[in-house]
Amino acid sequence: MKYFTGQHGTRGIARRHLRNFVVSLQHHSGEHPRVDLFRKLSGVPQLSGVAEPYIPTLVGRYYIPLLNHVVEAGDTASTDISKLLNKEVLCRANLGKVLEKVQVSLAGVFFGSRMFENFKNHMMESHCVSVGSAQMVDLDQAMDQAYSMFVYSDGMRAFSHVRGARCLQRWFRAGVWPPRMREVGVEVVGGE
Repeated sequence: MKYFTGQHGTRGIARRHLRNFVVSLQHHSGEHPRVDLFRKLSGVPQLSGVAEPYIPTLVGRYYIPLLNHVVEAGDTASTDISKLLNKEVLCRANLGKVLEKVQVSLAGVFFGSRMFENFKNHMMESHCVSVGSAQMVDLDQAMDQAYSMFVYSDGMRAFSHVRGARCLQRWFRAGVWPPRMREVGVEVVGGE
């Protein structure tokens, strides 16, 4: 809203332009994977009303590191992310670099290895192109395919943090220290 208010001056005009932007985003999301991914990451529902969960941390936790990793490797046409994503042509990236970063993102996640294998097989079967000796993949397709895995990974990480905090709360409220902490000799002040 701040962007549209800054561009158009008044709040009413900004809302009208924002509404037009969201509607056009919904209409054109099926035309290109980059537009569809932007719609998902922005939390804008599909025209059918089905909304993906809005998770603001996905971009910073998964997508920016993936893009940085691919660009730093020098396997793309451009070394500047903004130039890379503003092109209307397909952006190809080294499949190995994409897989490497996606695998790191899913490390330690329940069913993460199985999801990674499915992603890898799908990328190799339908989106992979040989360019010289390197296997290249359409970066837009790869990021769109990785979306559901990143949402799952983020949800599982949040679940493990909440579960761990609840477990610690039970121990501390009851005045009982976890067995592992007793083994390493952690002193309990005013406790047992």
